[in-house]
Amino acid sequence: MRYIKTYENHSNITFEVKKRMRNVVSCNYAYLKDNGKIVSKCIFFTPSKNGNEWLIYDGGSIETFDSGKIAKVYLVESKEKGKGLGTLLFNKLEEYLKNIGIRQIHLDVDVNNIRAQEFYKKLGFKEKWKGFDSYRYCLNI
Repeated sequence: MRYIKTYENHSNITFEVKKRMRNVVSCNYAYLKDNGKIVSKCIFFTPSKNGNEWLIYDGGSIETFDSGKIAKVYLVESKEKGKGLGTLLFNKLEEYLKNIGIRQIHLDVDVNNIRAQEFYKKLGFKEKWKGFDSYRYCLNI
């Protein structure tokens, strides 16, 4: 399934989501495209129900949640830093996730990636826990 939306104030930029499901995996790709070329992207996972549990399986680990209202985001990239593309992508992703019933976004950041940590905090993410080599950030939407 594909979700595409064009924004009036950015007439040449579109937000697109592609879904890919395998077993309990719900892997999704979100893009910002400028005149058809990808300028910012991320990968995110939404939970799947397995019996009485909600699982997010990202290909390397499985996390269990009490509800299906949490999404996990990975690999946020923008072609050009400092132009607001990452912020625009996250704003549109947040809107999309809220519309499909997600109420919280989780992401993990390497402890040494200070720039990413500052970016997520600017977007309203709060630190949930510190691991050995990464921090978990959460955003209620």
